[in-house]
Formats: sequence, C-alpha cells, structure tokens
Amino acid sequence: MYIECDTSYKELGLNITRDQIEELKDNMMKLDLDRAAAEEKLTRHDVMAHVHVYAEQCRKASSIIHLGATSCYVGDNTDLIQIRDAFDILIPKLATCISHLAFFANKFKDLPTLGFTHLQ
Repeated sequence: MYIECDTSYKELGLNITRDQIEELKDNMMKLDLDRAAAEEKLTRHDVMAHVHVYAEQCRKASSIIHLGATSCYVGDNTDLIQIRDAFDILIPKLATCISHLAFFANKFKDLPTLGFTHLQ
C-alpha cells in the first residue's frame, strides 16, 4: 500500500524519487518480522513497529514510508485484502458444496420421508 500511495504522491508532484520507490519495492518482501515483533514490544503499536523496521531497511525511502497514512488506513485496507483473498478460496468451495447439495436434493426428491422438520 505504501508503494502505491507514494507512486501516486510522486505523480501528484510530491518530492519523491524513483530510487525511493524502487527501494521500497526491493525490500517489500524482506521485512525482518522478528525485528518487527521486538519493535512492537517497545512501541506497543503494531503498525508503527513495522514502519520503523521497514524504514531501517529502506534508508533512502524512510521519510516517505507511511506518508499521509494513518494506522487505520493500513489496518482497514489489510482487512479488505485478506477478505478478498479469503473469498477467492471460499467461493469456489461454496459453489462445490451447493452443487453437491443440489445433486443430493435432486437424487432424493421423490423419496417419501416423515418427520424431517428439524434436520434430523
């Protein structure tokens, strides 16, 4: 999210260099999570702990990490990404389940039954 924001800020004329954005991209998947966990114990703030560690790893870009963002911006967008990714997993499984249920219902639609009012 920081990379997208900073790229947009650069396009809008803020003093952000291509090198800074490239540094963020280069280190995006290299965040030292153990260091972030230790930093969180000090800061008692999950987002800022990660920002500090990311800034340590991206010296040129440290001033633009979290620029114009709030912790809610990070947390809320993270939630949305996780929900979207969960739907990518759940929707096909739900479709399969519905298909199996439809097959079962169709197979036994003419079977007389008695007393199945509470899903016994």
